[in-house]
Amino acid sequence: MVLADRLKNLLESIRRRLEKVKIFRFLKVRWFSIIFMVVLLLLSSGLFNYILEGSKPQYAASLILRTRSLQNALETFTNIIIMILGLAGVYLIYQGSRGIRISNLYLFAGFFMLFLALIIIMVIFNLKV
Repeated sequence: MVLADRLKNLLESIRRRLEKVKIFRFLKVRWFSIIFMVVLLLLSSGLFNYILEGSKPQYAASLILRTRSLQNALETFTNIIIMILGLAGVYLIYQGSRGIRISNLYLFAGFFMLFLALIIIMVIFNLKV
């Protein structure tokens, strides 16, 4: 019984310490939104297409495959990075529209990042045709 009480006290103290950390309070409130955004990012990047379809081993070293029917892991990773760049741009545009001190810098950086992500993804789509 002493061991069970000590374990219970230890778990309770860990729970109290985690509640004080700001990121855990944020995750506790918005866990569904975070999971939804991660799944949406993975779906739109083509990760499940790569897992289900796969690609031939001889294509593993190339960054972009010249066909729309195949996708390798590097191309999926590239798509994820480009989407994160675009999402960061949208977030900076949102921050710039809130009217804080350096809002023009946020707006400019956000539009630049969003435009850069669009240009890169269009170049990749052009290579795949």
